[in-house]
Amino acid sequence: MNGKTIILASLATSIGIGFAAHAQLPNPSYSQDFSGYDNQFDRPSWGLIDPIPFDFQTRGVKAVDKPNYTQSGDIEFDVRWTRKTLKTLLGDNFAPLKNTIGIRGIRQAFNAPDSPCKAKLEVGKDSIYDWAFTSGYAAELDSDRYDCGDSIVINGQPYPLDRSNNPSSIRVRTFIPTIPGATYSFDIHYNKRLGAPHHFDDNDALIVKVQAKSFESVVLDGIPTPIEDDTFEGGRITLPFDVNTTTYNGYYKATITFVAQHYFTRIIMRGTDDPDSYGVIIDKVASSKISVPQGPFQMCSMFYQYGSKNFKKCMHGKNDDLNFACDFNNVDPNSPNSVRYIINKPGIHTPGNPQRYQPINMASQTRIDGNGSLGTFYSVGLEGKTTVKLNCPVGGKSIVFNEFTNGVNQDINSYPERGKVKAKIKCLDPNNDNDGWILLTRDSTDVNGTEDNFLLTNEYISYDFNAEDYKGCRMTKLVFIDKTTDLPNAPNGTDGIEIQGLKFVPTPP
Repeated sequence: MNGKTIILASLATSIGIGFAAHAQLPNPSYSQDFSGYDNQFDRPSWGLIDPIPFDFQTRGVKAVDKPNYTQSGDIEFDVRWTRKTLKTLLGDNFAPLKNTIGIRGIRQAFNAPDSPCKAKLEVGKDSIYDWAFTSGYAAELDSDRYDCGDSIVINGQPYPLDRSNNPSSIRVRTFIPTIPGATYSFDIHYNKRLGAPHHFDDNDALIVKVQAKSFESVVLDGIPTPIEDDTFEGGRITLPFDVNTTTYNGYYKATITFVAQHYFTRIIMRGTDDPDSYGVIIDKVASSKISVPQGPFQMCSMFYQYGSKNFKKCMHGKNDDLNFACDFNNVDPNSPNSVRYIINKPGIHTPGNPQRYQPINMASQTRIDGNGSLGTFYSVGLEGKTTVKLNCPVGGKSIVFNEFTNGVNQDINSYPERGKVKAKIKCLDPNNDNDGWILLTRDSTDVNGTEDNFLLTNEYISYDFNAEDYKGCRMTKLVFIDKTTDLPNAPNGTDGIEIQGLKFVPTPP
């Protein structure tokens, strides 16, 4: 089991350098250019696309559903009518409905399975939005509801819909997988529908809301107007239009650089123009990771599945597993890196010599002191059981200890003592064959000539944890169990197995 030696830091604060992340992390980039929807078109050059399903009965999206927004690296959206659209459709009925069932209740009714007026995303060729020189596709944030019908049923009562001006502006939402503390860019290629300038006011804009920890910049290529500081207030970013400036293939390009706060960053886009089926055109969106945070992220991603409960607790410093504990001599209750000894069953001891029964003595490295007296050791006690709780990365390390017997020439035949030693290993990959309990005692031969994996009289153990096989694995428990009384010829006066010299060392190359 020997492998290349890797020395891992024993303190969480010192692992910021030299750790390779082994967790399955989010893709570094996601994008959407709306080119994959033409098979859903019900018109020659455009169509209404079914969005990501969203339950309006709840206030948010469940964590298990958020990966649906970035299938196969493509950014997808859920869609809902803007407040302006609902107000225009319902007319005078909007205010009383809002007061009784709220905006969420109204949206829930429009999104009901039998509703004829669900919000959908309009996608079409650039040419139909007056970008004749562009051969791609785009989405419009003022959709079309030609199949909406003239009324909608809310709580069993029909309400007429005013569709005279085809009100259908939408807001779109997505969730981008991100690493908290990492820096990302989010690019948007956008413009207003040029063939309908009278549908836009001078102050109309694209509103983008990014649920970020902080913002570093917003760059509008080709637009000289500086972005004011209050642009970032509440994560709301206002992107203006300027038809007199240079654009990218007919579109403005905005790059929002932000620091992620969550494992999925919510991004919402909508236009401020009136709902009349002529809206903001989105040609492309893309997110890219710029940098990864240092510090806890490096350690957390090495030992926990990304996004798991333990990973999140580790990242927020609320998990004791953040603190490595590899020093068997450190029992300071105030230290975050201390080990803990638990005597599960004291076992039977001979009278006197209380110093033998202090568990920390199993970490003593002295067999015989300078005066020739017995060295320090820990007696588990006949039929006793002792557990050491720790938290130590083991890849590239070896754990060593020996069974202490007074008399270096004694063995299992002349002075029979034996026990079992097992360790609990937790690995980042739950499918790692080494995840779980393992016996640290070697294949040994007892007095009957049977191999039984016991720790025997005066035996020295060095168990190697191969760097590659145990990558991302930690030892969290170490258990010593005395089995001496199972021997037919157990000597009188024995305290069972005694442990000495317990420590971790680099695995020899």
